[in-house]
Amino acid sequence: MQRRKARIVLVGAVALIAIIAAASKGTATKTTPAHKAPTSRRRSASVKRHYSQPAFAGIGSTRAIFVARNTQEPANPSAVPGIAWYTVLKTDRRSRVTAFMVTENFKPPMGNRGRLLLAAGILLPGPPARSVEETSTCIVWRDPNLKPLVGDEYVASTTLTGTSTAQAEAERSPEC
Repeated sequence: MQRRKARIVLVGAVALIAIIAAASKGTATKTTPAHKAPTSRRRSASVKRHYSQPAFAGIGSTRAIFVARNTQEPANPSAVPGIAWYTVLKTDRRSRVTAFMVTENFKPPMGNRGRLLLAAGILLPGPPARSVEETSTCIVWRDPNLKPLVGDEYVASTTLTGTSTAQAEAERSPEC
């Protein structure tokens, strides 16, 4: 008798699980993954798709997105080795970032080239930008996708030897 009750309970539990699973399939809603922000179906002809991707957070992004997606200065920077943090230096009238500074806290410290790359090359809106001028302490990147965002299509990334900072700023012409 006890075996029979156990079987009935087991069969009932399996049936209940099947009913719950079937019901949840019918009422499930489609969710948008965190990395894909919902967008409207209508887009301006001058704004390309990659501008709205949430992963982009450099020159030309809004201040809010930049701050949310880039590491900000920790409370005690010397206690957190191996990180770099970003500070917005300038924005335009639409609150788009036009200049920022990156501070690195690596041990041993990065060289000039490493700081320059932290400051610009990967933080531009379009496909990989092309460098148009390079020195040991400056790289100028050209990205025509910046023009509709901030009005400039060049970004100069600069640093000084022996420092832990580099800056990136949107510019009208390619000058180190």
